[in-house]
Amino acid sequence: MDHEDEFLNTFFSHLSHLCFDKAKEYLEREKEACKSIPLTPWAMLLTHLPQMLLAEKSYIELGCLTTKNKGFLRKENSLRAIYDGLRVEMKRLEDVTKLSQEIDENFNGDDRPVPYYIAEFLTARIDLIDLYEKLFQLGSCKNVKYTNVLSQIELMQKKHEQGFTHIALTPIKAVVTLEIEILSHLLEALDKLQKLEFIPAVTQLYGAHTRILVWENSLQNRETWKLGFGTTFLKNNPQPLLFQWLVKLKCSALSKFSLYFHNTLAQQTTTQEMRQLCSKQQVDYYAKLLSFHRRYDVTLICLLYDNRGYETENDTDKNNAFSVIVCYPTKNVMYLIDNFIKIITEKSPDLSNVDKYAFLYNPEDNHTYTIANIEQRIHMLLIFDGKKTEKDIHISNFITEISGQLRFIKNFTNLKISSK
Repeated sequence: MDHEDEFLNTFFSHLSHLCFDKAKEYLEREKEACKSIPLTPWAMLLTHLPQMLLAEKSYIELGCLTTKNKGFLRKENSLRAIYDGLRVEMKRLEDVTKLSQEIDENFNGDDRPVPYYIAEFLTARIDLIDLYEKLFQLGSCKNVKYTNVLSQIELMQKKHEQGFTHIALTPIKAVVTLEIEILSHLLEALDKLQKLEFIPAVTQLYGAHTRILVWENSLQNRETWKLGFGTTFLKNNPQPLLFQWLVKLKCSALSKFSLYFHNTLAQQTTTQEMRQLCSKQQVDYYAKLLSFHRRYDVTLICLLYDNRGYETENDTDKNNAFSVIVCYPTKNVMYLIDNFIKIITEKSPDLSNVDKYAFLYNPEDNHTYTIANIEQRIHMLLIFDGKKTEKDIHISNFITEISGQLRFIKNFTNLKISSK
């Protein structure tokens, strides 16, 4: 490996391990050594690396979606624009390198100049910023569908699989690949959870977990620092905000998994072990259901899956319009299915809006049925003895809280941070 390739490999290795101070010192030494030859393509490339370092430092701290910044990011600018500006400069430097009569053969590479490959890396960063922007927007979606986002990730994977393959960029390519794979597995898992597909959801969650561990291991020896744009590390969590966000998304998905497949998991262990397993999750949804049931004297609380118009190979009863995901208490559920169907049929306009929920009092059995659309095909049903009204704030608050958590509203909206 020649000097230029070795330098860039080490520089990008520092960036991939988030050792920005080391990268800065390493870069300053190289720039000092090249002072006497300022007009060469190599010396010109070195002048752009400091801004790339700052951009990476901001990116890993969710600076890609920060609305207000102090420091090197101006209010009228964005991190995406900075990456795009660097990409333009790399394209120009690529042309300069091709036209230079004193091109170093090694700097030029086998077929294309190094700036070409760096520009491909910058394009990958821009694509990831666009993806995080779309994920942020999911936080305000009324009915979250992951299909479009998954299609975007798939295109990104195909696009960058063969991109920035120069040996000098190997360290940073490995990290970008991990990041894209983690996002792909997590969002695939959320999609499978919406469809109640147990094995595919487990597979995707495990895939995300293993790649998060790989990335975490690469950060074990990283330096710690305080950023200049209003974001500091938490004392008890030195990991960067982007990594923390991915871990929290995985934990949220596991919590949701433990609720949607509570019955399946409970069959594999004892009641006590199942309770301990759920208590270790980021959110113990089952405990929340039981707590609300006891506190407000709920007759029945359950989640239902709407099978209408959706048949799978596993369907054994095509006439079963709804299936029970989880409920408490477990007895005396199925005889109420006719009332479930009646409520959902009569109140379907309300249920099409996830911000609304339906109340129906049945004087024949003296029960109030409250049903809400949690997400696609999944409803929450609460049954109370006697007559309840929509003005009961305890019921509305509970539904709003659980619905928001299961749709990951905060997970997605927390992608955008504001500097103080």
